[in-house]
Amino acid sequence: MAPYRRLVERRLELQLDGGLGATAELTALAGEQRAFLAAVDVSDADRAAQLDAVAGLAAEVLAVEREACAALAEAAGVDVSPGTSSA
Repeated sequence: MAPYRRLVERRLELQLDGGLGATAELTALAGEQRAFLAAVDVSDADRAAQLDAVAGLAAEVLAVEREACAALAEAAGVDVSPGTSSA
């Protein structure tokens, strides 16, 4: 799964550095990820179990990412409360 890690890292870079401006690149990258996963020779049951495990990890990471974003926003003096807009 090491090649998949590169795809995930690239997605994170695009999200952090490009935001909405990287939509086309993120869409293309999502296609690469789907193609990679389709080529992996894993049974459907095993694939579901692995994806469930990844989803569990992602849920844990999401909470940490939200805390980090809030801390960065607070340090920058930006209000990121729901319903606020930076535009």
